[in-house]
Amino acid sequence: MSLMETLCEMIATMLDMDTPDTIQPSTRFQEDLGMSIVDVSAMMFEMNQYFHLEMDDSPQTVGDLRECIVRAQKARRPNPVFYEASKSVNPEASKDDAEE
Repeated sequence: MSLMETLCEMIATMLDMDTPDTIQPSTRFQEDLGMSIVDVSAMMFEMNQYFHLEMDDSPQTVGDLRECIVRAQKARRPNPVFYEASKSVNPEASKDDAEE
């Protein structure tokens, strides 16, 4: 299941919708789905919990939410260039990695 499909399923479940098929990337939370600001905040809390992220964005559409998640996931990943550079500065780090 794609990220967008997962989001549509989760949003449909949160809103007690019968089918997520009507939810598209351009679907607006407040205008199209009738969510209040409190509802959107609660949804973001649920998304943070589900995806193990710390997003503090306020997306307007489902597509915006997807982009927020993708950005947060990328920000969470270690930078491989920095990691390799840190091993050359600290050779002990390389030994520890090799022993694992």
